[in-house]
Amino acid sequence: MTSARVRAECLEQANRAILRSAPIGPPAAVLLAIILGDAVSLHARVALVAAVTVANIWGIAATLLYRRLSRTRVITRWWPTTAYGLLIGLSWPSLALVGFPDASHVDMRAIIALFVCGVSATQIVSAAAHRLYFFAVQVPLLGIMTLVYLACFVRGRLA
Repeated sequence: MTSARVRAECLEQANRAILRSAPIGPPAAVLLAIILGDAVSLHARVALVAAVTVANIWGIAATLLYRRLSRTRVITRWWPTTAYGLLIGLSWPSLALVGFPDASHVDMRAIIALFVCGVSATQIVSAAAHRLYFFAVQVPLLGIMTLVYLACFVRGRLA
């Protein structure tokens, strides 16, 4: 197999995984918003659900377009997949930036961390064969969350 063909197969695998996992994102965001309840403001919960939904709609649309175009030609680079990864990597931590629970809701902070770990694990499976997609998701997703949790610890707000 040529390197172009291998790259095309890796991209195909990443897009198949996105098509399987993207529809789960919005219901997961709604579930998190319900669990958080009054620990996080309503506008922050709505912003999370909206951001995750928009990112996943983008991912599904980009993947469907990729599948249609890949029937007629070999595609070795597809920036919408990487853009989807970046959107996912930015949408889930948006809750930590817009409305992170205060120190009296440490349990809710732990629940947010569990959801982010789940998203990270799901995206690792999608990115197994696509290095740029891996970094597009993981760097903002884990980087932002790490900075927020460390900032809470440094300020002494972690109970």
